[in-house]
Amino acid sequence: MGLSFVRQQNLVHRDLHPGNILNDRYGDGDGDGFDRSFITDVEPCRPTNYREKEGEIFGIPPYVAPEVILGQPYTPASDIYSFGIVAYELFANAYPHLDYDFGNKIICKIFFDQVVNEELRPNIDEIPLPKEIKDLITRCWNADPAKRPTAQELYRTLEKEYNHFSKNTSYRINPTSVVASIPINTNQITESLKKACN
Repeated sequence: MGLSFVRQQNLVHRDLHPGNILNDRYGDGDGDGFDRSFITDVEPCRPTNYREKEGEIFGIPPYVAPEVILGQPYTPASDIYSFGIVAYELFANAYPHLDYDFGNKIICKIFFDQVVNEELRPNIDEIPLPKEIKDLITRCWNADPAKRPTAQELYRTLEKEYNHFSKNTSYRINPTSVVASIPINTNQITESLKKACN
């Protein structure tokens, strides 16, 4: 799994979303192949001890972890949060939070406030998945980074549960999710959230 490799290199990706993941069918052409996914756009990768300039984050709003929104540094757990949102999108075949216009700064601030203060997450209950997978994805987007699974735990659990999925089922990422990451000024967002919480 690409995320495990990123961890082994002591890196944090910082911009994990479907537009940075490629999928390829590998095999002999008779249907016995398997899918391989690759994390791309490794330019945002930084060592796990790297600290951004204060107030600077980079990403697509639905995939940015709550602690990063609040101005805390990216950590391996931040990538796990992003992975959980990507996994939801893959299995739901739907863009998370489609009803938000992230090009509108006010809407974006409202969304970030809901993610941080109300723990807004996609509705995973509507997806027909084994309970173990739903629980794993839900843990990925836990508000407490310490309660999120590690990349190795994700890999082991998903590998174990792989046989529960039909090989004839194809999952397609919603094409609207392939968008460019944008710089997000967290100083303004953090100040707005602090005022709202007081």
